[in-house]
Amino acid sequence: MTTPADQCYSWLVLLTSSAGTCAGCGCITSHNVRATDTDSHEDTDQKEASSKKQATSSRVLRSTFTGVQHDVRRPHVLPDLCIICQSTLREMRTTGGRCKAKLVKCEKKEAKTFLDAARLHGEERILLQIENKDMVAIEVKYHRKCYRDFTRILDASNKPTQIEGTVYGPSLTLFGETVIKTRIIEGHEILRLKTLTKLFRKCVKDSQGLNASSFSSQRLKLHLKRQFPELVFVKPTKRYESDIVYTKKIKVTRVVERAAEPHPGSSESSTNSEAEITATTPHEGESQLRILYHASQILRSTLQGAQSSVRWPPTADDLTTEVVQKIVPVPVFNFLAWTAGTSNEPDVSHFVKIPESESRKLFSIAQDLLYISKKGCIILPKHTSLAMTVRHMTGSARLVGILNGFGHCVSHSMVLEHDTALAESQLQGKEETLPVGVQPCFTTLVWDNNDFGEETLSGKGTTHNTNGILIQRSRPLPQPCLNPSMTRTKKRSMKSPEANIVPYFGQMKKGPFPGGRDIDVKDEAYSTVQTKARAKDVAFFLSRIRNQSGILLPSWTGYNILMKSTHVPVKSNIFYLPVIDASPTDKSTIYTILLKSVKIADVLQQETLVVVADQAVYCKLQQIRWQDPQFMKRIIVRMGEFHTAMAFLACIGKRFCDAGLQEVLIEAGVVAQGSLNGVLSGHHYNRSLRAHKITCEALERLRWQAFLKMLSQDERNKATDLMHQLQTTFPGIYHTEVMLSDSIQDLIRRYDAFVKSQSLKPTFAFWSSYISMVNLLLRFVRGTREGDWSLHLSTVRSFLPWFFAYDHTNYSRYLSVYWFEMQQLQWTHPEIHNAFLSGEFVVYRHEEHGFAGVAADQTIEQTINRASKMKGGVVGFTSSQSYFHRWILSQHLRAALQVQCESLAGKGTETRTMKELDTTRIVRDNEDVQAVCDTLLCMVNPFEDSEDKLLHISSGVVATPSVTESLLQARSVGECATLSFIKDRLQEGTTDFHAPVKHQKLQTFSSMTKVKKTKVKGGREVTLKQDRNLFARLLIISTHRQFDLQDILRHSINTFPLPIANEDGGLNKTNKASLLKFIESITEPSPIITQIPQKSVWVLDGMALIQEISPKAISGMTFGAFALYLLQKVLTIATTFFADSIHVVTDRYLAVSIKNAERGRRATLGVERVKIYGPDQAIPNQWKKFLSCGQNKEALVEFIFQRWKACDPNMFKDVKVFLAHGEMCHSFQSIEGKVNVEPVQQLQCNHEEADTRLLLHCLFVANQQSSTAANIVIRSPDTDVFIIATSICREVDAQLFFHTGRGDLMRTLDLNTVARHLGTSVTNALIGLHCYTGCDSISSFYGKGKAKALKLVIGSERFQETFKELGQNFDISPNLRHHLEAFTCSLYGQECDDVNIVRHNMFRMSCKFETSMPPNKDSLQQHILRANYQAAIHRRALQQFPEIPSPVGHGWKLENEELVIHWGDLPPAPEDLIAATQCGCKKGKCQTRQLFNIFLEGGVVSGRVTTSKAAVFIRKGSQLSDGNCRPMLRVPRVKAQNNFHETFKTLPRKMPSYIAIFTVLGLWLGGVMVLRRVCSG
Repeated sequence: MTTPADQCYSWLVLLTSSAGTCAGCGCITSHNVRATDTDSHEDTDQKEASSKKQATSSRVLRSTFTGVQHDVRRPHVLPDLCIICQSTLREMRTTGGRCKAKLVKCEKKEAKTFLDAARLHGEERILLQIENKDMVAIEVKYHRKCYRDFTRILDASNKPTQIEGTVYGPSLTLFGETVIKTRIIEGHEILRLKTLTKLFRKCVKDSQGLNASSFSSQRLKLHLKRQFPELVFVKPTKRYESDIVYTKKIKVTRVVERAAEPHPGSSESSTNSEAEITATTPHEGESQLRILYHASQILRSTLQGAQSSVRWPPTADDLTTEVVQKIVPVPVFNFLAWTAGTSNEPDVSHFVKIPESESRKLFSIAQDLLYISKKGCIILPKHTSLAMTVRHMTGSARLVGILNGFGHCVSHSMVLEHDTALAESQLQGKEETLPVGVQPCFTTLVWDNNDFGEETLSGKGTTHNTNGILIQRSRPLPQPCLNPSMTRTKKRSMKSPEANIVPYFGQMKKGPFPGGRDIDVKDEAYSTVQTKARAKDVAFFLSRIRNQSGILLPSWTGYNILMKSTHVPVKSNIFYLPVIDASPTDKSTIYTILLKSVKIADVLQQETLVVVADQAVYCKLQQIRWQDPQFMKRIIVRMGEFHTAMAFLACIGKRFCDAGLQEVLIEAGVVAQGSLNGVLSGHHYNRSLRAHKITCEALERLRWQAFLKMLSQDERNKATDLMHQLQTTFPGIYHTEVMLSDSIQDLIRRYDAFVKSQSLKPTFAFWSSYISMVNLLLRFVRGTREGDWSLHLSTVRSFLPWFFAYDHTNYSRYLSVYWFEMQQLQWTHPEIHNAFLSGEFVVYRHEEHGFAGVAADQTIEQTINRASKMKGGVVGFTSSQSYFHRWILSQHLRAALQVQCESLAGKGTETRTMKELDTTRIVRDNEDVQAVCDTLLCMVNPFEDSEDKLLHISSGVVATPSVTESLLQARSVGECATLSFIKDRLQEGTTDFHAPVKHQKLQTFSSMTKVKKTKVKGGREVTLKQDRNLFARLLIISTHRQFDLQDILRHSINTFPLPIANEDGGLNKTNKASLLKFIESITEPSPIITQIPQKSVWVLDGMALIQEISPKAISGMTFGAFALYLLQKVLTIATTFFADSIHVVTDRYLAVSIKNAERGRRATLGVERVKIYGPDQAIPNQWKKFLSCGQNKEALVEFIFQRWKACDPNMFKDVKVFLAHGEMCHSFQSIEGKVNVEPVQQLQCNHEEADTRLLLHCLFVANQQSSTAANIVIRSPDTDVFIIATSICREVDAQLFFHTGRGDLMRTLDLNTVARHLGTSVTNALIGLHCYTGCDSISSFYGKGKAKALKLVIGSERFQETFKELGQNFDISPNLRHHLEAFTCSLYGQECDDVNIVRHNMFRMSCKFETSMPPNKDSLQQHILRANYQAAIHRRALQQFPEIPSPVGHGWKLENEELVIHWGDLPPAPEDLIAATQCGCKKGKCQTRQLFNIFLEGGVVSGRVTTSKAAVFIRKGSQLSDGNCRPMLRVPRVKAQNNFHETFKTLPRKMPSYIAIFTVLGLWLGGVMVLRRVCSG
């Protein structure tokens, strides 16, 4: 037994050992403890007695007390020892390794320094030997390292007391004076470092008002060592204890006397204690091996005697830390603690006290020893739970096997046995047994569908089950185990059990019983509840608008967490319920859920119980509940807030997605492009909520900035001061006082009035509605996080108009009834209503901070559903149904085992601060908000650039009146639908609750697509959507209704003529480069030159040069840097070929242009409009989208012009640069160290395209050349430029070259060589032919390439003259129209001059697709007008200001002030035929059985066609008057005619003679199959 005297002796040894530490180097000199000087440390009585026995010489020196003999012949000389460390040699570390330092003698110049250091140290042992003596004469020796360390105190004493550069410098100075010097150095107190740290933190708080909780003990120790070298730090034997701190000047005898005083209750003297300590010292000759062996035998016996009382199968309650302590023997644990050095307490009666982190590891090792000694035949918490956890988390049998091989867990077969036993324990009729810890109090059950989607051979038969959790707020009480132990077997599999589902034989669907007529259902009646929450949100926005204090405030969530830091609710308890092995989509499963819920309520002695589910399960729960009075009384069903919020996020996304929101999010870097759909649909909940919070805050900032600009300077200063007060007082109580002050409230009222007045502007009102919707969502989330039931119901009511407006039918229907039922709760179930008012409707999973409520349906997703979907889930395991059932049955038990295993490892209770409060997150959120603001300022600021029209904030496109009305009236429309629904179906019951909800079909920006409307007889207007099926439907109906087929084919038979148009009304495009390659291939000799002539003048297509720059090359650049980068690129081309001048030619982008006829359609796909404010503005991330907007490109060119004017003159060197921008052209040249910019009158023009303007610059260069012909190189990738240049190269007195292609295809062509080879006639026809067969603004003929057209022209002088005439004038002659129509017929292989006749002939020759035919004459005439207009522009390329008429009437027309293509004057088909194609069905899928006709070769036979997925059934063909003809032949579907032979093999060998066999000529299109007769009986 250890006495107090023993403890004092151990302390004495500790202190004396430390006192013998070298003051200079810190080396331990415990072997010299007995040589302590009497004056310095007051030697013990035993030391004094031994000193008296020593022989003395004629002169006794005090140095003899060191116990080292010295030269008796020189008694005045000190011994050959270091006077500091009392040793001869000392090891030192050097760069080359270790070496031993030798003694050096003291020199005269070092003597005074050494003496001062000894006095400052207070080292009386050294002072007795050197004071008042000649240190050189007595030969004082020391190690050089010891000397430096010993005299370092002189440097420390000369340093200022305050630690420079340290925040806590003043506190450190005060702490050193009041605590270190007063209490330790002068008062000789002995304190723990931990105590000193606490005292220092208190000193910092009192003196500086700072929180020094992050100031560590080690950091304080480092400062104290530097500031007070006389302090000694001793590490105690118990490693978990803090260091002991005392001064070297302390008198050891005082400590001894205090420790040796008789301890109360002890009569033993210190002498006896010393004797006992001496007696316990082991004999030096005792065998260490024998001791170790005997100790191992004792431990082995102890391990063998250990027993485990864990039942089978073990659950989470059987594998706790308490169970571990019962299994592991105390001697084994303590031995491991001693061995590891975590404890020196010699006791085997109880577990030694060590830190919890070390205890967990030692218990783990002890269990490993038990597992090995028992050969795995014992159930241990670690080995069982770890194996199950690894399998549950990873599903890896190999990983379990590896851990088992190291002895850390049981084998995989054991895991399967355990899993099987857990599953079978659930089949013993105890599924209603509640988890341990559940109490009879207010309870919420949450049920949710869990789709595993495992791999099956066919894709069918995947597993769906229903998970459930139980939530309570009371403290759990320990309960005895209710499940008895099972007999252990080695079963590793089980049969699939029968699903214990109670069948439901329900009635017809019924709605809720009408009532609650006295309830006010208007939204205004409940909006006042949101006033307080709105005030908090306004305060948040104002706190972050202008951050003048330099303090970064957290985002919305972090802000509210800090404001609610003192309101911490009681943590909820979450229990897993047994899984119901059936999908909740089945009403029998829903019925079972309700029955189970009632049984749980009975067990818990609760009259009523709350059930929470998502909308899909909620609707089925209610449908059954409304039909059973018991369920109505005993169960309250709530719709989960989590899924409701996701649905509302989808509403926001649908309304604002195509209005420019998606471009803003991508450009600002808030959302990656791949995640955009998930964010806008609300499926990525956290990411979506953050994106909308950031965007809403950015828009709120811009709106406040617009408001502040409306104020006077004094008012603006007052508002700024209020914002500054909000920022500086956050998050204290003064922040709330400022927030509720009259000044703030008055400012908010004025701001609301400003918003209301400016909302007359459509763009302002539309994006203000975005702020309102996001703020509404945040108030809904606030209601959940704060447990505010009234705020929850109020925001739910405000959600309803938006769900009705945007046709979220399910949420419109069931969220209305949810809100209505919850409003009546105070009368139907007052106890539940009171519980909800106290916050019982949400879950609290944290106790560290407030504002932490979580929706119940979100909780089940984060707990049991998440655990089942991890890598240890069932996805990808096997197709065995028995395996899945076992996994399902034991799922909640395995999840609990995983949590318990994490707890054993010390990882289960780890918490961290909210991520919204992390410094990096705060910085990132502030940066993202600013990025959105900057992006909006570069696009369209909806609160400053607002006009009388609704604008797309990214592209600037103006919304149509119908779209504007739909967007601005959406909430009003939804509110009307909400009031009507609640009144008619819930209050009065005049309309069936399950009757269809009318869709509002409100338009958005994406609705601005072109549809064609045609009037039919009776004035009815029919909308025709472009569809390739329309051609087949119209033709088949025409044959049945006796229409003239040739007359029908005069029409386009589609909304747009498909031979020259796309299905969406766009231009048919062709490969223009094929014409260049064809001309290049037929030209002899080859036009490709191997070397470009030096000093050639280059004429560059400027926009093509910009377009070819890779976005990666300019990533992160500013607009200013990009302009200089482009200039450097241009000058590099010039200097490479020794050119003294170079031209950069760009396009113009007119508001009304034939090239932007599709601008409105492209805008719906996302066009990014960005304003350029200065050279330091970063270029957009979506560079290609930026360049897709003509306004952006025009602004970029103007910015480049201004930037080049201000650049360094040295950049231009000796090159003269011409830049064509707008209608102007300027030259840049470095003259006398300045950039000389001059306008070039000859190059000013009104050309829209650079294609023609390039040739004007070539003419300018040729005219400037004085003597010889100039060499001009045109650099462009566009075939249009090649064709124009080749056609008019003879008019330019210069050698023209065309540089085109990229990479290996880059080449330079000699245009004069090409022109000579083709000849004058063909060359003059090139422009007309190129425009007619398709260019940038003119469509091409579907399937007809340019090479074929050129061959026809080369082979026909008539066609050469035709295309030579095309474009000569803007008006076209009838003769030219006739010749072009004849050319079109030849292009389709018909020698005719009427395309309508060609269409009819081709159809009779089994050509059943309009794309394969020429366009009808009506569409072709408009195509000719467009081609002539474009050719006329190209032929005037050498004129500066050609007179070009408006394109309206030349194949284009104006619609809604936009230039669009005029495809033709005729309707798509005759009116009677169009009317016959329109079905009266209201639904999307027509259910009528229509009579179709089958086209046959040589005639038409009527027949009724019915379909299945695999076949077409054809009934008897000639007459169908009686309608009773039976199916005679089954023809399997085929996709092409060449599959007929395979199909024919499957038909009956004997067929009736009156049955015809057909093959499919096309695809199955919209209920019409076009067939061709191949044989008949």
